[in-house]
Amino acid sequence: IEQAAGDDNELSARKIRRILRIHFRRVRNTVLGQKIYVREQVISRISNGKLVRQEIEREAKGNEQKLRDLDAAAVRYARELSADQTYSMVRTFEIVLAKLWNKLFSGVEVSNGEIPHQLAAADYEIVYVPTHRSHLDYLLVNYMVYAGGLPAPHTAAGINLNFFPMGWFLRRTGAFFIRRSFRGNRIYTAVVEEYMAYLLTHGYPISFFPEGGRSRTGRPLPLKTGMLAMVVKSFVRNHERPIAIVPVYIGYDKVMEVKSYLKELSGGAKKKESMFQLLGARKLLKMYYGKAYLSYGEPIILSRFLDATQPDWKTLSDSKPEWLSAAVNDLSQQVSKHLNEAAVITPISLVGLALLASNHKALPLEELQAFIEKMIELNNRLPYHANVKVMSDNFAEILESAQKLKAISLYQHAAGDVAFVNDVDAALISYYRNNIAHIFTIPALIARFFHQQ
Repeated sequence: IEQAAGDDNELSARKIRRILRIHFRRVRNTVLGQKIYVREQVISRISNGKLVRQEIEREAKGNEQKLRDLDAAAVRYARELSADQTYSMVRTFEIVLAKLWNKLFSGVEVSNGEIPHQLAAADYEIVYVPTHRSHLDYLLVNYMVYAGGLPAPHTAAGINLNFFPMGWFLRRTGAFFIRRSFRGNRIYTAVVEEYMAYLLTHGYPISFFPEGGRSRTGRPLPLKTGMLAMVVKSFVRNHERPIAIVPVYIGYDKVMEVKSYLKELSGGAKKKESMFQLLGARKLLKMYYGKAYLSYGEPIILSRFLDATQPDWKTLSDSKPEWLSAAVNDLSQQVSKHLNEAAVITPISLVGLALLASNHKALPLEELQAFIEKMIELNNRLPYHANVKVMSDNFAEILESAQKLKAISLYQHAAGDVAFVNDVDAALISYYRNNIAHIFTIPALIARFFHQQ
């Protein structure tokens, strides 16, 4: 306004209107993201993309009938895959999920929430890569990102979740459904790559679970590199928009499916997701689940990573260069490391760590308190990483949380109460112990060495 003060009123007004339009467009894109695409147009664009056409022509080998069949297959794959996000459904899900979280949890704790906001303000394309503990992860990540004032990401979901009506709803909130295995189907792989490239180059944030499936033990799973490779290949092909990969640690005081995990680990068959299973889950809503936790880890700026591992990556024309596999493996190690560094030390994980390390899975309360306080002190003095968060350092609160979750039992005795877990509860609580075992592994090995000496 001060700069335009010397101009005539009409010219000043035009300048101010232009500046305000640009400002409000940027604010809108930061909160809502890019304008939602027309799904049929994207399906057509993907099925006619360069990678897809190359694979179709390679397989058809000049056969006109086969060419038409493969064209139809590419369109079918693109339709099966692509999201159909709408603002109204995202907003509806925000309202529904807010009520669901209030019913399920006593709170959702978010740590390091400034990280994605800083990246969005710097105009980075954000790729969220969360740990995978529960089916609720899909909903929790999208909800917390959107409720935090950022665009809801397009989330890769397993094709097993594409059942009516859940698949219909998820697709309209931004889920795109991917088959468990692409092996041997090069056209399907090309369709997925083209879709990922479209999202990344047009300003749509993405979320996918690099572990591939839910952890049945609570331990981190080795990362699958397929989706990460697609992100890298897309960026190598078109690096106009900077990309930041943001690890997201997800934890729960009580995982809704933990008992089914125990059955699967004991040899039981995994139940297929269906409408009947969804209806049967209503009884689970009456249980107490404590808190949920979401912690953002240190982001990986993809251009900096490639500059360090392959300095001439911008000058290469090959869509799949020789160095790609090694670079993606290194990237997956970085992501895994940053996920571990964003871990949350929850009350139930501390109690599990203490009781499962003791003889007979039992400890007098005084000893349990001394053990837990020593673990907290160890993390405070020699932190695994600055992003690791201890959610409570008050023993009374920690004990009360474990009791409310019905994770432990107390034996009252005149000489002092004893906390213990039976064999079934020990198997269940080991899940949460495993969430934080990596934080204390090295100190434990060092302590064991000196103890033996």
